[in-house]
Amino acid sequence: MATPNPKPRPSPVQEGWRRNGILAETRLSTIFLCTNLNNNKQFVAKTVVAHDLEPRTAIEIERRLYKGYKSIDCPYIIKYLGFTIEKNCGEMDNQDVCSIFLEWVPRGSLYQYIHTQGGDLSEQTICTFSRDILKGLAYLHGQGKIHGDLKASNVLIGKENLKLCDLGSGKVKADGDVILPPRKGMDPTSKRIFTTGSDGFRAPEVEDEIDQGPPADIYSFGCTLVEMATGDPPQRCPRIFQSTDPSDIDPESGHRRCSIDLPTFFSKEAFDVLAKCLAEDPTERPTAEQLLHHPWFKKFERKYPTLTLEKLKAYLAENAKTWVLELCNVWQQHEPKEVELQ
Repeated sequence: MATPNPKPRPSPVQEGWRRNGILAETRLSTIFLCTNLNNNKQFVAKTVVAHDLEPRTAIEIERRLYKGYKSIDCPYIIKYLGFTIEKNCGEMDNQDVCSIFLEWVPRGSLYQYIHTQGGDLSEQTICTFSRDILKGLAYLHGQGKIHGDLKASNVLIGKENLKLCDLGSGKVKADGDVILPPRKGMDPTSKRIFTTGSDGFRAPEVEDEIDQGPPADIYSFGCTLVEMATGDPPQRCPRIFQSTDPSDIDPESGHRRCSIDLPTFFSKEAFDVLAKCLAEDPTERPTAEQLLHHPWFKKFERKYPTLTLEKLKAYLAENAKTWVLELCNVWQQHEPKEVELQ
C-alpha cells in the first residue's frame, strides 16, 4: 500500500507568527525580530537561504547542538525555541529558507555594551561577566560540546545574567572532526582538521588546524577577557600598558613597569587567570569549571553594572536601524531608565 503524502507545512502566518524587521545581517544569516501572534511575545528568527551550503550547514550545526542527544537548558545560553522551513519567503526575495527561533535579548551584546562604555570595563564588571561566560562554557563542555567562536559579540546581556549565543560554529565531540587534506608542503601524514572561530580569538592549535576542543574555548575566553578590558582581543603584537604609578619601576631595566594585554592596575589574580587561559599548550589550560574556583572570583562581589539606556540608544543611533531605536523606546516605557542586571 502506498504511503500517503505528508501534510504540507503550514505557512508562518498560519503558525501564528510574523517577521517585524531585520535586527542584523551577518556573513551567513539574516536575523529578524519576530512576534508570536498568539501571545504577542517577541523572539528572533535566524534565517538562511535553504540551498546555500555554508549558511545551511551552520544552522544545522546550531540546531544539532541545541536539540542533539543532549538538549541545552541553561540560563547562561540563549534559549532555542524551534525550527522551520519556508517556501518563497517574501522577506528573503521569495527564496526557500530555513530558520531557527531563539529568545530575543533586547539589551544587546556584550560587544555593544563594551563600546557604549568607551571601549573598556572595570575589573569588577569583567570579573562578574567572566563568571557568567564560564558558567555557560562549563555547561556546554559538560555536555561534550564546544562553542567554537566565543567573543564579546557572541555574548548577550540578559535580565539576570549573560547568555552565550551563536552556536553555529560549534561542535559535538562525539561527532568527531572533519579531516582535511594536508596543505601544500605539509607532511602528507600530518593531521589537519576543519576548525572554526574568528581572527584574534583562535587558539594556536586552532590556527594550525590541529585540534579544537574545550581548551580552545578557554583560550577564546582569555581573548574575550582582554576584549572587555581594552576593546580589542590580543593580537600577535599585543597592546602594552605602562603603569600609571610613576614610582613603579622595574629594578632590572630601570623603566616603568609594563604589562601585556591587561592594564597594569588590574589585580595579580586577573593576570593569573589570563596567563592560564592563554597558555600555548592546550593541556596547560584549566577547564571552565576549574576557573570558576579561581581566587579572582572571590575577590569581587557579584554585582552587575547599571545599564544606562541613553548610552545604548546613542550607540544604536550610529550602528543600527531606526526601527531598532523605536523598539528601544518601547522597552524604556516598561523599564526604569537605569537597570541593574542581577
